[in-house]
Parts: sequence; C-alpha cells; structure tokens
Amino acid sequence: MTVKGKKPISWKWVTIAIIALAVVSGTILALYQANPSEPIPPKEIIIKYTYTTMDSISSWKAEAGKTLLVVNMTIENHGYDSFYLDPLNFEAVVDGVVYKHSIITHFLDDVGYIPMQPVYLLNEGKVVCAIAFEISKGYQSISLRHMWALQYNIKWVSA
Repeated sequence: MTVKGKKPISWKWVTIAIIALAVVSGTILALYQANPSEPIPPKEIIIKYTYTTMDSISSWKAEAGKTLLVVNMTIENHGYDSFYLDPLNFEAVVDGVVYKHSIITHFLDDVGYIPMQPVYLLNEGKVVCAIAFEISKGYQSISLRHMWALQYNIKWVSA
C-alpha cells in the first residue's frame, strides 16, 4: 500500500510487532495464572465477650431495682487500618432498652477487670478490656452493640 509521496508500509515489521505483542501478553497471562493472588480475607472486628452482674463495685452500689452488668471483652482488629475503642461507643440493649456505659467502668480494676480506655486498635491488634452498665434487675435478654457498626464488619462472639 502506498500513499502519494510516502514510503510503503512494510508488512514485515507490522507482522513482527503483532507477534511480539502476542508473546509478551501471553507471557504475562501465563505468569498471572501460575501465581494467582491469594484471596483477600474479609475485614472484621471480632469481639469475644462474657458478662456477669454485680450489686456493687468497690464503694459504688447499683441503684435500687438495678444491677451492674460487667462485660469483659477481647477485641481483635483484622484488616482495618484502625478501630477506635471508647466506652462511649458501646451500648447494652436489655429487654429492648438501650443503656449507655456507666461511670463505674473506670473503677473496674478494683474488682480485677481492665477498664476500657479510649484507644485506637490498629490492624492485627488485640486488646482485653471491660465495660459496665447499670441495668434493670430481672432482665430477660441482653445484647451489645457498637455505635459505628455500619462502618465496620463487627462479629460478636459470646465466649
């Protein structure tokens, strides 16, 4: 093929370029298939917990008709850059009523627990801590929740 005033296209070089491109792309594809990337594990926060109730902690006593719910937790971060822990972000749902943490949380070390402190839990980090709630006596059901649950994949595990 020629255009007036231009040199003809050398089909030999076009053919060589196509073959070279095919070889390179075939090699890349073969390398990818030979070493597929590992599946990415899901990001999740795992919270293993146990709970107990007490009528008093140190010099603190529960109000009449109430008890102190103490939740001991092991919290693990798997995949998130960080997860912010703060007692203000945890709630206990007891018989359909939401309870915020109690100030008594800060005195749990008096009875052998590690009070939850505001910290950033980094990826692959793990922390053991406890939080207290003052709830009504005679409850039927208890569940826990974190206020940022929609932003994290939180897996609650009753230990």
